[in-house]
Amino acid sequence: MENRQWLEGFVRKVWRDSVRVDLVKFNRVVNNWGFYSMDTARMGLIDLHVKELRALPKKNFSYNIFTNGQLFKLGAIGYTSLNIINTLSSKDPVFAPENASRLGIAGLVYLGGALLGSFHRTYWEVGKRYRFVIVPIAPPDAVQRTNTLQ
Repeated sequence: MENRQWLEGFVRKVWRDSVRVDLVKFNRVVNNWGFYSMDTARMGLIDLHVKELRALPKKNFSYNIFTNGQLFKLGAIGYTSLNIINTLSSKDPVFAPENASRLGIAGLVYLGGALLGSFHRTYWEVGKRYRFVIVPIAPPDAVQRTNTLQ
């Protein structure tokens, strides 16, 4: 929504300038046997104008660690911590000239992962590239026929 609140639900009706959404909350709960199962809670209907809609989640989006930069950041943190632990255990200075370049490369890999993650969006936001438009579709009975010569 416009106030950056996400709503979960199903679109029930579409008008010329607004939509009616049936609000439904999906939760993972523990059942009687200790396993997770899905539980739903219906919270009612809400009518929203098209201008109140701000973003839409991407359909069939998977949170992939290879494309969102998390793997680069995790690898850089792991390498840096292992490097510091090994350097301190061998009683060498951590920021020695030969070790500082390795730590600098790990820092650049972390920054690259953070930059990649900033471009990785899980939703489409209304703005320069995207907008919400309700496209009317006429039922088959309302199609006007053109006059033909006989």
